[in-house]
Amino acid sequence: MMLDVKNIYQKWSDIIDLTYEKQHKLEDNKKRCSELTQTRDKDFKTASEVFAKEFQANGPHCLNVSIKDGLEKYDTYILSIESLKVEKEEIITDQKLFNLPISKYEKISAVEGKLKHLAPLMDI
Repeated sequence: MMLDVKNIYQKWSDIIDLTYEKQHKLEDNKKRCSELTQTRDKDFKTASEVFAKEFQANGPHCLNVSIKDGLEKYDTYILSIESLKVEKEEIITDQKLFNLPISKYEKISAVEGKLKHLAPLMDI
Protein backbone atom coordinates (compact mmCIF):
# COMPACT_ATOMS: atom_id res chain seq x y z
CA MET A 1 0.00 0.00 0.00
CA MET A 2 2.83 2.40 0.83
CA LEU A 3 4.45 1.69 -2.54
CA ASP A 4 1.26 2.73 -4.32
CA VAL A 5 1.21 6.05 -2.47
CA LYS A 6 4.84 6.74 -3.44
CA ASN A 7 4.06 5.88 -7.07
CA ILE A 8 1.09 8.21 -7.09
CA TYR A 9 3.18 10.99 -5.58
CA GLN A 10 5.91 10.47 -8.19
CA LYS A 11 3.42 10.35 -11.06
CA TRP A 12 1.76 13.51 -9.81
CA SER A 13 5.13 15.24 -9.58
CA ASP A 14 5.96 14.11 -13.13
CA ILE A 15 2.67 15.51 -14.40
CA ILE A 16 3.35 18.87 -12.75
CA ASP A 17 6.84 19.00 -14.26
CA LEU A 18 5.45 18.17 -17.70
CA THR A 19 2.80 20.87 -17.31
CA TYR A 20 5.42 23.52 -16.55
CA GLU A 21 7.50 22.38 -19.51
CA LYS A 22 4.50 22.56 -21.87
CA GLN A 23 3.51 25.96 -20.51
CA HIS A 24 7.01 27.30 -21.13
CA LYS A 25 6.94 26.05 -24.73
CA LEU A 26 3.51 27.62 -25.24
CA GLU A 27 4.78 30.96 -23.96
CA ASP A 28 7.62 30.83 -26.49
CA ASN A 29 5.15 30.07 -29.28
CA LYS A 30 2.82 32.82 -28.12
CA LYS A 31 5.68 35.33 -28.11
CA ARG A 32 6.75 34.29 -31.63
CA CYS A 33 3.18 34.47 -32.95
CA SER A 34 2.70 37.84 -31.29
CA GLU A 35 5.81 39.16 -33.03
CA LEU A 36 4.59 37.77 -36.36
CA THR A 37 1.24 39.50 -35.85
CA GLN A 38 2.96 42.81 -35.14
CA THR A 39 5.05 42.45 -38.31
CA ARG A 40 1.97 41.53 -40.33
CA ASP A 41 0.16 44.57 -38.89
CA LYS A 42 3.02 46.90 -39.84
CA ASP A 43 3.21 45.46 -43.37
CA PHE A 44 -0.56 45.74 -43.79
CA LYS A 45 -0.54 49.38 -42.66
CA THR A 46 2.12 50.13 -45.25
CA ALA A 47 0.20 48.30 -47.98
CA SER A 48 -3.06 50.04 -47.06
CA GLU A 49 -1.36 53.45 -47.25
CA VAL A 50 -0.06 52.63 -50.73
CA PHE A 51 -3.52 51.41 -51.72
CA ALA A 52 -5.19 54.58 -50.39
CA LYS A 53 -2.71 56.84 -52.20
CA GLU A 54 -3.25 54.92 -55.43
CA PHE A 55 -7.01 55.26 -54.97
CA GLN A 56 -6.74 59.00 -54.35
CA ALA A 57 -4.60 59.51 -57.45
CA ASN A 58 -6.30 57.11 -59.89
CA GLY A 59 -9.62 56.03 -58.39
CA PRO A 60 -12.99 56.11 -60.16
CA HIS A 61 -13.79 59.47 -58.58
CA CYS A 62 -10.90 61.29 -60.29
CA LEU A 63 -11.81 63.96 -62.82
CA ASN A 64 -9.56 62.59 -65.54
CA VAL A 65 -11.28 59.16 -65.51
CA SER A 66 -13.93 58.44 -68.14
CA ILE A 67 -17.28 56.93 -67.18
CA LYS A 68 -16.37 53.58 -68.72
CA ASP A 69 -12.97 53.50 -67.01
CA GLY A 70 -14.55 54.70 -63.78
CA LEU A 71 -16.98 51.78 -63.75
CA GLU A 72 -14.16 49.31 -64.36
CA LYS A 73 -12.00 50.90 -61.69
CA TYR A 74 -14.91 50.95 -59.25
CA ASP A 75 -15.42 47.20 -59.67
CA THR A 76 -11.69 46.59 -59.28
CA TYR A 77 -11.49 48.69 -56.13
CA ILE A 78 -14.55 47.00 -54.65
CA LEU A 79 -12.90 43.59 -55.10
CA SER A 80 -9.62 44.90 -53.68
CA ILE A 81 -11.27 46.47 -50.64
CA GLU A 82 -13.16 43.25 -49.89
CA SER A 83 -9.90 41.32 -49.96
CA LEU A 84 -8.22 43.90 -47.74
CA LYS A 85 -11.12 43.78 -45.29
CA VAL A 86 -10.70 40.01 -44.92
CA GLU A 87 -7.00 40.41 -44.18
CA LYS A 88 -7.74 43.28 -41.80
CA GLU A 89 -10.20 41.13 -39.83
CA GLU A 90 -7.68 38.29 -39.62
CA ILE A 91 -5.05 40.63 -38.20
CA ILE A 92 -7.51 42.13 -35.71
CA THR A 93 -8.50 38.64 -34.58
CA ASP A 94 -4.83 37.80 -34.02
CA GLN A 95 -4.30 41.07 -32.15
CA LYS A 96 -7.17 40.21 -29.82
CA LEU A 97 -5.84 36.68 -29.34
CA PHE A 98 -2.39 37.92 -28.29
CA ASN A 99 -3.65 40.93 -26.28
CA LEU A 100 -2.06 43.42 -28.67
CA PRO A 101 -3.39 46.92 -29.36
CA ILE A 102 -6.15 46.77 -31.97
CA SER A 103 -5.32 48.70 -35.14
CA LYS A 104 -7.98 50.86 -36.77
CA TYR A 105 -6.66 50.98 -40.35
CA GLU A 106 -8.18 54.38 -41.10
CA LYS A 107 -6.87 54.41 -44.70
CA ILE A 108 -8.86 51.30 -45.59
CA SER A 109 -11.95 52.69 -43.87
CA ALA A 110 -11.59 56.01 -45.75
CA VAL A 111 -11.38 54.29 -49.15
CA GLU A 112 -14.32 52.08 -48.23
CA GLY A 113 -16.34 55.15 -47.27
CA LYS A 114 -15.58 56.87 -50.58
CA LEU A 115 -16.57 53.74 -52.49
CA LYS A 116 -19.87 53.62 -50.59
CA HIS A 117 -20.52 57.24 -51.58
CA LEU A 118 -19.84 56.34 -55.21
CA ALA A 119 -22.10 53.28 -55.14
CA PRO A 120 -25.35 55.12 -56.06
CA LEU A 121 -23.64 56.67 -59.11
CA MET A 122 -22.12 53.37 -60.21
CA ASP A 123 -25.41 51.49 -59.87
CA ILE A 124 -27.18 53.70 -62.41
